[in-house]
Amino acid sequence: MLKQLFIFLKGMLFGIANVIPGVSGGTMAVITGVYNKLLDSINNLFKKFKESILFLLVYAIGAVVAVFLGFKVIDVTMEKIPFVTEMLFAGLIIGSIPFLAKPVYKKINYKYVIVFVLGFCLVIGMLILGNLLRPEAKTSLTFVDYLLLFVCGFLASVAMVTPGISGMMMFQIFGYYDTLRSAFLFENLKNNFGGSILIMLPVALGVIIGIFTAAKIISILLKKYPTGMIFAILGFIFGSVFCLFYNEEFKITEANLDALNIILGILAILVGACASFGLAYISNKKEKLVNEANVYDKDE
Repeated sequence: MLKQLFIFLKGMLFGIANVIPGVSGGTMAVITGVYNKLLDSINNLFKKFKESILFLLVYAIGAVVAVFLGFKVIDVTMEKIPFVTEMLFAGLIIGSIPFLAKPVYKKINYKYVIVFVLGFCLVIGMLILGNLLRPEAKTSLTFVDYLLLFVCGFLASVAMVTPGISGMMMFQIFGYYDTLRSAFLFENLKNNFGGSILIMLPVALGVIIGIFTAAKIISILLKKYPTGMIFAILGFIFGSVFCLFYNEEFKITEANLDALNIILGILAILVGACASFGLAYISNKKEKLVNEANVYDKDE
């Protein structure tokens, strides 16, 4: 039961990360030590059905709960304390980098530097495109809009399982971020339940189809090009930190960037970095113990 609770809570962190353009759910899965388990459960759903479906259900429920709560919370924090919110998420991202980079930092060469730079530039390019194209939230949707919501869901799911790339950035690029956020707000669900569900359904369908496709592709790439993929992911992650501070969703002004907010922001980035570093350390230690136990069993 305790194990399922931890999976649920990790799913919530994944969900919260996914509601913010620029923040990656995949990175949060890495930080909380479930990324490999997530890919394995998706790719082996029918081979290890009972184990995989139990993990995915608990994780998905946590993520969905967090999405509903997260849109409301983020709506408030982006308005009241945008800088502190940014710094907290930046800390969460930064704290995981040492563990991700540890296996490959001795393998740096010009090819991997190019891969890193390309990964970084891809994320920055997505942010710039999203900020340039982002229109106002649509008040009425056509059939084409629902098709595009499906496409956004599909592309977002690819981003969700790729550390460093933000799924919500896809909705921002296509101009549907505010539309989706509005659909998840409790007051809109109460006043226009049917309209909100019609927005959520094509997105959910796109996410479900896309996540299985993306997980398979990423797993293959990680097996064939492990070092190159890690450098690309590091580029995505460094790019996502940059994106946080140049994201139009976070409206930082002189009014909300006073001395108190700066102090709180510094504390937030330290707390976030320590929290993600601690989670990554525990997850790595746990994985090492499991691997050692498996080796011991084989020797026996």
